[in-house]
Amino acid sequence: MPVVETLSVEEARRRRDEVLGSVGGDECDLRERAARYMLNAEELAALTELDELDFLLSE
Repeated sequence: MPVVETLSVEEARRRRDEVLGSVGGDECDLRERAARYMLNAEELAALTELDELDFLLSE
């Protein structure tokens, strides 16, 4: 069963920072490597979560 989590804007921004920190903190590099299909499973999951958080934050 899917889990629905409610986040405040502040919590979503904090989570975004945590996700970036878990993959080295360089979002530009992460996205460039994604464009070249060079991410491992952990990095791909992090990028997916970043995209979801950006959607929720409307960024």
